[in-house]
Amino acid sequence: MDYTMYLMKALTNMHVGGGDDTFGVVDKLVQRDPVTHYPTIYSSSLKGALRENFKGKDFENHVFGFQDNISKNTIPGNYRFFPANLLALPARSDIAPFFLVTSPAILQEFINTISVFKIEEKTVTEIELLKNLSHLQPEKDNALVNNRFSGKIEDWATGKNDTVPEESTLLGKYIALVSDEDFKKLSKNLPVIARNHLENGQSANLWYEEIVPRETLFYFVVGLGTQYKNDFECAITEKNVQIGANASIGYGFTQISKIGG
Repeated sequence: MDYTMYLMKALTNMHVGGGDDTFGVVDKLVQRDPVTHYPTIYSSSLKGALRENFKGKDFENHVFGFQDNISKNTIPGNYRFFPANLLALPARSDIAPFFLVTSPAILQEFINTISVFKIEEKTVTEIELLKNLSHLQPEKDNALVNNRFSGKIEDWATGKNDTVPEESTLLGKYIALVSDEDFKKLSKNLPVIARNHLENGQSANLWYEEIVPRETLFYFVVGLGTQYKNDFECAITEKNVQIGANASIGYGFTQISKIGG
């Protein structure tokens, strides 16, 4: 099976919920990795969202599976979908509207994924740049940025480092590297939006919903079967893909691009 890695950029705010309401201040939380507790998109949610976007395509049943009408058995799909892992989060700054922030541990996991699925020979040369970034160790409460920037990002002072690029094909134009501890704090405190359900013009229910902010970057791996490979790759990259809840109010619209190749 040939494995391909994709980059997912959130064009709008996103809420891919964990499925259960909570009894805390925030009613609906986003999905999180059980080990790192970073925001994630479980493989089942990702597969379901992609199937919904590609409904009616010739490859739908072959890729995602189907229920046989005669035997009533579920026939599994021929493609394999892995979770979408976090690569970078946007953070406010007085230098630019936002910086895309990542950390050494996040980059190292990204590099390990490339190695495990043997995608390395198909990736762009700037993977070496990310490897160099992953070896840096930013101080706590300090964000490393390119030499030409100075100012603040969130509550962090900025430290200049010529290893941090001014621009990257994967991460974008404004890049900042923070300590793993600081990144955990940033990912823990995601924006929360108040939602209001109206009945006959009157408020019937107010709840609070955690979101992954627009511009966030994820990456994920798909194991591609031998059939419909080109059709699938064209479909997943040619138009925006909606993932998660609340499509009617513009949530979850993403842009997906192939990494390398």
